[in-house]
Amino acid sequence: MRVFWLATVSACALLVSAQPTAAEPPDAGGQEHAKAFDREAAARKALVLKNKGARGDRAGRELKQAGASPEDTVVAMRAAGYDNKAVAEALGAYTIVEGSQLITTLQKASLSLDDIVGILRAQGTSVGSLAQTLSKLKVSAGQIAKALRHNAVELAEIVGALARLELDATGIADALKRAGVKPADAAKALKAAQQTGTSIAVALRATGLDKAAVVKALEDAGIGAGELAKELHGQSSGYEKIAQALQATGFSTESIAKALKLAGADNKARVGALRKIGASTAEVIKVLQAEEVPLDQLGAALVGDKLSPDAAIGTMLDAGLDWKSVVVALRGAGVRIDVLAKAAKARNVDAVPLVAGLLASGISAKDAAQALQAGKYGSGEIALALGAAGSKPGEVASTLKSVGVKPAELASGLRKLKLSDEELVVALKSAGFSAAMLAGELKTAGMSAAHIADALKHAELSCSEVAKALQSIHQSRPEIAAALKSAKCEPVELAVALKAAGASKEEVARTLKDLGYDRAFIARALKTLGSPANEIARTLRGLHYAIGDVALAMRLSEFPASTVRAALKSAGFPDAQIPAALAYAGYKS
Repeated sequence: MRVFWLATVSACALLVSAQPTAAEPPDAGGQEHAKAFDREAAARKALVLKNKGARGDRAGRELKQAGASPEDTVVAMRAAGYDNKAVAEALGAYTIVEGSQLITTLQKASLSLDDIVGILRAQGTSVGSLAQTLSKLKVSAGQIAKALRHNAVELAEIVGALARLELDATGIADALKRAGVKPADAAKALKAAQQTGTSIAVALRATGLDKAAVVKALEDAGIGAGELAKELHGQSSGYEKIAQALQATGFSTESIAKALKLAGADNKARVGALRKIGASTAEVIKVLQAEEVPLDQLGAALVGDKLSPDAAIGTMLDAGLDWKSVVVALRGAGVRIDVLAKAAKARNVDAVPLVAGLLASGISAKDAAQALQAGKYGSGEIALALGAAGSKPGEVASTLKSVGVKPAELASGLRKLKLSDEELVVALKSAGFSAAMLAGELKTAGMSAAHIADALKHAELSCSEVAKALQSIHQSRPEIAAALKSAKCEPVELAVALKAAGASKEEVARTLKDLGYDRAFIARALKTLGSPANEIARTLRGLHYAIGDVALAMRLSEFPASTVRAALKSAGFPDAQIPAALAYAGYKS
């Protein structure tokens, strides 16, 4: 510091010598007395006074009376160990009116700027006046700030003094930096001085700090990106300009996104502004997701920023979103479901996440299925997707049927759910498909009549319905009868079914016998079909049952003895055999 001030002494001396009022009136004794008391003599006298404990004001008076110049007094007293306060008191003995005159005097004494400031402060010179005086003497703002700091002047006072020099925030920040003030402390002081956050940010950047240091200083001073964004918005800056300014300051994309929100920007405006400053769409998506922006709002913002659905899909996938989330997001943006399905199919996306997303966005299962059809997804893929989304097989079948899927294709699609034949039939039946269609599908699948009957019976179709279904797929009546027996249809049910299928009573009876049913079951079945006792007896005789077996079958069918007697006679059995037959059947005589 001393080197600098020695270099500036001549310039300051020239400035002072140019002022007409700079000279001090000579003391009594004039030049001869001054010559007799040189700086060396002043130093000796000052040392004596110091040793005697003389205060600064007394030392100043005595040195002046002895003929010491103000400059020699300062040099002498400093050499004797007097501090700045004492020197300031000593100078009171001299008539030095102007601050600049005093400073020049101190400069001639080869004092450092720190000491000069300390002496003037000790004399009670205000910080603001001191700064202004030094500035007039061409002392830089940075040197002034540094000297004030070294003299323990509060930072707030220094900032106030620099402001009186008509420095803006940038000039003040530069001066504080040259004075060794930390960036964060400088930012705090400027903020306390009512400087705006934006002007502080600009000022710190102008001092040569890198972006990271600027942001840290601002944040340490309690100035965040949000505050800056609100200030800029209040100055009618658009969101894109705000984003650019914050980026230039050094704030991260995430901070800028939050700041824009605080400044009032909606998601669409934020997406546009962030992309304008070079943030990738994938990065923007991640930032908004970190803020837990709802997916539908995210999608609306992306598409609203003139991003095509296909481009939006690509960037969302790049950002790590799954297809379910992508669909929900773009549905929120109003993208048509068929467009989504086609885009997904073009990317070979499985139907399962696509349907999950459509359903999660409020789309019905039917509409989802139609969308997948438009996207060229097969019935099996749609069935699997609906099943994975929680639809039961019957609901899947109903949905596919409602969108026009043909029965055969529908059944083929349902098989993708790995249903058993019985479960498949139940699902198709619950969707309203006819028994004939069910039987046809099972036959196409290579199932036997017995297996088809079992499956239809499992779907709670009656034996008559099963028989009709089997007949519709061109099964013979014997095949139908065997299938019904395999499906555990009761003989009576079987008889009714065969009769409904066009069989005569005699054919029914013969079929039952061929299937191994007892004559009593045959008699009971014929009775159920409405055959009278005489007809039953004739039919059984025609099946080569002995008279005793016919009588027993009819008794088990709850015919009275008299009716059986007449029926046996009507069937052509010999009269002589009838009593024994009735006795065999258990009738009492």
